[in-house]
This record gives sequence, structure tokens and C-alpha cells, in this order.
Amino acid sequence: MMPMVLMKAFEMKRRSFTLGWMEGLVEW
Repeated sequence: MMPMVLMKAFEMKRRSFTLGWMEGLVEW
């Protein structure tokens, strides 16, 4: 769990909320 990863995930989520959320969960 790193701050950079979280920040990147947040930005990705903003671009694609649905895709980012799904990918974020899978990556987590």
C-alpha cells in the first residue's frame, strides 16, 4: 500500500470511474 499507487488509482478512477474501480479492486 503506497501513496503513489493510491494517487495513481484515484486519477485513473476519475478518468474511468467504472473501469478504474473494477481495475483498482483487481489490482488491490
